[in-house]
Amino acid sequence: MNEAAIRKKIDELQEALSASPLGDAGSMQLEEGERTPSRRSRKTAVEDALDHLRLLLKYLLFDLEATRRENRYLRQMLESRPPSERGGEGEAEPPGE
Repeated sequence: MNEAAIRKKIDELQEALSASPLGDAGSMQLEEGERTPSRRSRKTAVEDALDHLRLLLKYLLFDLEATRRENRYLRQMLESRPPSERGGEGEAEPPGE
């Protein structure tokens, strides 16, 4: 899954959470004044969790791209070495002989 698809899914989740009433069935027993702060605190908690998830995804994507760059660089280094320096291809004698 690429970054654009992940961002789209997060946006869809956030829209779904903001559009749906949070906990209407369970909060009907409480008075109106008690229900509102609880709903706000839950909404804030969900928004905080989404923000944290976004941050973790950014770090993960950054790490993935850095790993890809590092792999490309190391492959270039290996491919640019002369065959005599590559070793492990049956050219070198075993140690101790």
